[in-house]
Amino acid sequence: MDPLHMDDAANRSVGQLEPAIRILPLTDAQAAGATSQQRAPAAIPSIAYVYRWDRQGRKGQRCRVFARGTMNSVGLEFEDGFRMVSSGNALRRA
Repeated sequence: MDPLHMDDAANRSVGQLEPAIRILPLTDAQAAGATSQQRAPAAIPSIAYVYRWDRQGRKGQRCRVFARGTMNSVGLEFEDGFRMVSSGNALRRA
């Protein structure tokens, strides 16, 4: 089949249209190759900070940084799994 082009789209009748994207199942060899190229997840750093602001009732709790953003924003994860975005100024090394 020829790929769908804008030039010949007007020349086709409604009964002859083909999808532009085809979804095909992977063969076993392709699936095995896809999984072998994936990287192992990075090790989760230990809980290295204490949250020192009184936000969300989390003052004094230990947390870790899972992401750093612009303007000193950080993504935090606490020991109980709660995640939030806050300022890097709210952290103190444990």
